[in-house]
Amino acid sequence: IEYHHLQRIIDNACSSSGTTRVKAPRRLRILCLHGAASNSKILAFSLRHLEAKIKEISSSSLSSSPSSIEFVMLDSPLELSRKQVQLWGDPDILKMFGNNGDLKYFLWYKHQLYQRMAPSQKQKEGGGGGGGEKKEDKKSKETKARTRIINLPTKLWHRGTHLAGLEKSLKHISAFYHEKGPFDGILGFSQGGATAALLAALKPRWFNFVVSIAGFVSPPINALYKTINQHEEEGVGETEGGCSLLPPLLQVHGKLDETVTLSDGKKLCSKFGT
Repeated sequence: IEYHHLQRIIDNACSSSGTTRVKAPRRLRILCLHGAASNSKILAFSLRHLEAKIKEISSSSLSSSPSSIEFVMLDSPLELSRKQVQLWGDPDILKMFGNNGDLKYFLWYKHQLYQRMAPSQKQKEGGGGGGGEKKEDKKSKETKARTRIINLPTKLWHRGTHLAGLEKSLKHISAFYHEKGPFDGILGFSQGGATAALLAALKPRWFNFVVSIAGFVSPPINALYKTINQHEEEGVGETEGGCSLLPPLLQVHGKLDETVTLSDGKKLCSKFGT
């Protein structure tokens, strides 16, 4: 996953790039990204108590603070089939909301494992023809080697070597940002938290803060974060005077989470220097 390539994808999806940190409007607006095998309706349901509490606090605070909050929900462009939902979905969520086709489920990208397969026995024997064994050079053997692509279930996300669909999702979010934005901050749950943090790191002037609930750093994105941090240190990224403009990150995590462990959450925090 290459830094400049993703930047071009995001910029091409937008009518114009953000040039300054957005100023908070009267209504606090937060862009919200659901988790894997989920959707905006489920996330809105999960955030209903938090939304009510924030509105309660803001209504009794100083007049200079936002009078209300708006959680703006967005579904991923990657819709799952009913069979795929079973692979990536949370059993408790599926039990509550069902998987009968009435409610659509999405994810932001697929964790995939690329396995290099050795040539088959028939290939090794020169195809089994009557001309005897063929002497094959190294390049020919490498060409015949096959790659098997495995879609990993949610609990094996950390074994992923590649991500499928990330570029399409970033393009989708970026187009939505310029159509419905600006937003004060971005919030995401699980895979949505990972995606929200990545977008904020790539486009730090778009958001004043990031809230990641059980977010993480997918293995293929590790190197990308290193490039982002290097660009900031050298003052060649989206920075002013070489100073980091990465928005502050609030990571909310459950200590007993087994799918995305607390250690996984801390790795995401480290990318933002927190």
